Amino acid sequence: MNMDRVFAILFSVSTLLCLVLGQIPIPKTRLGYVYNGGSNDAPISLDIHMGPLCPDSRDALPAAKQVATHYGPKTLRLTLHMFPLPYHHHSFYTAIGAKAVLKLSSVVSAYQYFDLVYNNLAMLSNDATVNMSTTQVLGLLAGFASQVGIERQQFLATMAMPELDSECRGAWKYSCSRAVFGTPTFFLNDVTVAADPTWTLDDWKQVIDPLLFPEEAVRDNKTCPAKTVRCEYLPKKIECCTPGENCIPNVGCRCWEKDCGEPEKTCPSGEEKCEYLPGKTECCTKGENCIPNVGCRCFTEDGKPCEELDQILGYKPQDTKPLV
Repeated sequence: MNMDRVFAILFSVSTLLCLVLGQIPIPKTRLGYVYNGGSNDAPISLDIHMGPLCPDSRDALPAAKQVATHYGPKTLRLTLHMFPLPYHHHSFYTAIGAKAVLKLSSVVSAYQYFDLVYNNLAMLSNDATVNMSTTQVLGLLAGFASQVGIERQQFLATMAMPELDSECRGAWKYSCSRAVFGTPTFFLNDVTVAADPTWTLDDWKQVIDPLLFPEEAVRDNKTCPAKTVRCEYLPKKIECCTPGENCIPNVGCRCWEKDCGEPEKTCPSGEEKCEYLPGKTECCTKGENCIPNVGCRCFTEDGKPCEELDQILGYKPQDTKPLV
């Protein structure tokens, strides 16, 4: 048996073992911390995977709560998921602390705990705790818990419960199963959104309102050519939809009809029509190449203009130009 075949068999066996042994623990209840009693029947769900000690997660939380308050719990359900990042050394303990607060008190107290932690990130940073013992770090977390009405020793005893450790591990694995690798990561109705921590309530409204009120989606032609429609599918992300295309929130311009595409384009004399995608055309000037899926592009050596390169290579207009 040759080595290539041995390797292929070993790889197949290891892959099957991963599939068999890789079942994520199924939680007893739904995961996450639901803000302000968000309804299970809300048409919009906003799930954010947060780093317990992540500065970007801290920056994203105030606007997220604003969004939930603006739409109300019957319309939007905000859920936070703790995803401890390993390079924030004490983030896993901080996540267990949130579980302990939830178990001993309520989700309202858990959100108060999050606020206290995020407002005091410097106290729990790697540099600030480099010479501290685990007991001392847990003491800091117990101090935050006491500020939300939980007795210190009761909090520490609850944190030590093996079941909370297991629950946090399961929640972390769940985030991994959703391809979360950094924080904060945003999901709107279970679809990732290319949001960032700087988004304001107005930014979120531009994404959420079209889902709730599609007939009121605002379109204008301010920055788009004639016969196209401006599509701001995400805050500050704009495409120009051609006739027949629809502006899809969080996606952009998409066509679902056979006759979609730009109006028939006529190129000026000396330029060649380039249909680089179905229904998408550009006019290539002298020296440019029509690149499928890209459009007209000029490839030169030493930054020479296309016309100059053509003269050097001796190409005539009717010649087929290779990529240089």
